[in-house]
Amino acid sequence: MPSVSLLGHDALSRAVLAATAIYIFVLPLSGTTAMRSLAFAVLVVLTLVAMARRRLSHGLPLALPWLAYALVSMASLIYAADADYSFGEIKAEVGYGLLIFAVTIAWVRREAEVATIAWLLAAGNLAFAVGSLFNLATAGFNNSGVGAWNTGVGATSTVIISAVPWLVALAARSYGRGLRALAAGFSLLVVANLGVLFLTMNRQSWLALGVSSLVGLICLGRGFWSPKRFALVAGAGLLFVALVATQLSIRHQSMAAPLVENANTSAVQRDVRWDLWRFSVERIVEQPISGGGFGRASFNLLYRDYHLSTGSPLWHAHNMVINKGIQMGIPGILAFLALWVAMAHAARRVLCTRPDLKAWAIACLAMLAGVFVRNMTDDFFIRDHALMFWLLCGALLGAAREPATREVK
Repeated sequence: MPSVSLLGHDALSRAVLAATAIYIFVLPLSGTTAMRSLAFAVLVVLTLVAMARRRLSHGLPLALPWLAYALVSMASLIYAADADYSFGEIKAEVGYGLLIFAVTIAWVRREAEVATIAWLLAAGNLAFAVGSLFNLATAGFNNSGVGAWNTGVGATSTVIISAVPWLVALAARSYGRGLRALAAGFSLLVVANLGVLFLTMNRQSWLALGVSSLVGLICLGRGFWSPKRFALVAGAGLLFVALVATQLSIRHQSMAAPLVENANTSAVQRDVRWDLWRFSVERIVEQPISGGGFGRASFNLLYRDYHLSTGSPLWHAHNMVINKGIQMGIPGILAFLALWVAMAHAARRVLCTRPDLKAWAIACLAMLAGVFVRNMTDDFFIRDHALMFWLLCGALLGAAREPATREVK
């Protein structure tokens, strides 16, 4: 029986493509839980059907890092402050994350299918950007920032940082194929994302995007550069700097009055996260082998009086890695980082061995860097954001499993 893939011509493949399109489109949008859950369930069921009919190949890249992370997460139930809560978080973040990673790997078999995933991401991203402009038109701009479709500024910036590398790859792919108008369209979508990122007034996001861009440029190698390309990158860099400078100026003006009242306190010193991180690291050192159980809310379950004693409204460690330490101790940090390092190594291997997937490998590595840096001052690597991340990673690794010249019927 012939194999199936995302762009196959049989009914099963078409059903998977439709479910994938719905899932990717609605995943970043708030208020779509029922629709995304239904699409996810359909994808899992169709994948199981295809495997039962022996039309999909087995095998899971990064199986050992995933297993280690899952085992450490499940072990946290032994000492969890609220085992029911932690189990629900493990199911949503580890279980569903692994499932969407495996499902995408199973169905994506060639470069054109990675491009299809990126196209679907771009469609959802366009709706996301429109949502931000809609909020701006209806609610107006304020110094606290504007999010998309009531998603919130932190989540909005995370979505953008995840998507921009793939949008740039789409623009480059289109330009390389002589589709100049299409490349211009994707480039405009990137600019729109920068505008939305500006509206969030989130400073850390610019650092994350800068690191993401730097990783992408390094991955391009020396052979990429020409006077024309250098001018293009320089122009993009100037736009980036202008947006950052303008945003910082607006934030500085909004903070000027409070700082005048307390002239001895700098903006950096006033950030309550410094004390929060210090407190969190001290707790991890005191209890290095265990924690409060999987899930961001474990911090609040363990240290309910923290916000009362400090006046801080923060209810988790506001750092993706430190949060894992609060939840699962040092074993949790090591297992989590091992999974990220393994994914980065796998993407780099694709970059070095598969010229046909080079643009997508660079996008994946840039996304890895950007999302990691973004979550050093908060933790949005959860649920829908983590699911989109693992879906995109799975698309790259799925295509890399097949020979470059093979066409799946």
